[in-house]
Amino acid sequence: WQYNSTQLSNGQGLGIDNFSLTAINSQQELQWDAPPGASWDSSSSNWKNAASAHVIWNDNTPDNAKFIDAGPGMTDVVELTSTRRAGHITFDAGSRNYTLRGGSLQLTGGGGVGITAFSDAQIQSGVQIIVSQTWDIASTLSISGPLNLPAGATLKKKGAGSLVLSGIQSNGSNSKIDVTEGTLRLAANVGNISGSTLSLTIRGNPNNTDSLVILNADEDFANLNIFSEPGKQGLDLSSPSSPGAYRSVRVHFGDPANLKVFLSGLIRRGRDNSGEGIYDSGLAAHLGSTIGVAAMPGGYVQVRPTRIGDLNLDGQVTISDFIDLSSNFGRTNVTWQEGDMNFDGSVTISDFIDLASNFGGTYSGQTLPVSPADQQALDEFAASHGVLVPEPGRLLVLLPALVLLGRRRLQSPK
Repeated sequence: WQYNSTQLSNGQGLGIDNFSLTAINSQQELQWDAPPGASWDSSSSNWKNAASAHVIWNDNTPDNAKFIDAGPGMTDVVELTSTRRAGHITFDAGSRNYTLRGGSLQLTGGGGVGITAFSDAQIQSGVQIIVSQTWDIASTLSISGPLNLPAGATLKKKGAGSLVLSGIQSNGSNSKIDVTEGTLRLAANVGNISGSTLSLTIRGNPNNTDSLVILNADEDFANLNIFSEPGKQGLDLSSPSSPGAYRSVRVHFGDPANLKVFLSGLIRRGRDNSGEGIYDSGLAAHLGSTIGVAAMPGGYVQVRPTRIGDLNLDGQVTISDFIDLSSNFGRTNVTWQEGDMNFDGSVTISDFIDLASNFGGTYSGQTLPVSPADQQALDEFAASHGVLVPEPGRLLVLLPALVLLGRRRLQSPK
């Protein structure tokens, strides 16, 4: 309705009541329905709509793809001829295992969901996330192709199943992976040692079930946060059992000093609570080892398993580590790198005993020679604090005065 008037004193009005505007979603739910040898292309009628009519895939819509058990005449291997665009993908094929390969896949996150997996599946194609979306995984979904998150996007993983990422990662600035349920297994680095753009968050869920990230590769994160909520939230370094092998995490966020304190808290939480915080299920294969944390020269903070006493995380306990401990002896509110090896926040004689007992030891299990000068430095420090160091690698023996003191502390109060 339009009205034009040349008279300043004249005018008209229009009133509209009970007006509504409804948007109709043009996306269809299309089911893969093609025999062996067929491809996911934009020219073949390999998809079936809700009316059971076979249609051609349209990348411009884009529609939602569903892979179910449609019978023995249907192929389990789907070849993408080029880049395909879909709203979201659903795998619900029971015991059948679909594999998508070739080309690449763009997910626009129809309805906020990118992938729903009720049955096992593999995606060997590259996967590009267009906007933030949720992946609901109740089975095991493995993605071996490159995964790309745009700047500012969040990939939320929910569901009690496992998501395995083993392809090359390419992520925009301020991108995030948010694990709220089940397991995320990282078999490829989401960043690089010169820096990372992707952050990892592990949090709880309304079901109070566990949220776990397992490493099968060294990882670089822009930031790392592990919540403490009902259920368990943990990051498992999962170091290999072979001598000297380990998994490490490097975090590149903010002030290294504050970040180191925060990560120390997560390590202590893992020590005190099974499956919580940061821990390493492979630690038992490496005798005399534990998880350490240190700010590194590259400006990042590293977390890795190492030999007890290795404060600088170079994999061996040397005079350099002893110097760091002795220069921080008696301090509080410190971390592993300053000599707090039992994660109680202080550098005490207990920490020195741990270091001296492993002096000359390495994470790989080898023993380094100890020079007379280094041995003398340990002996003099021990004597000045009332302990004796018989030999490197052997347990320290407390002097009678300290033993008596310990006995007094064990007496019942009057």
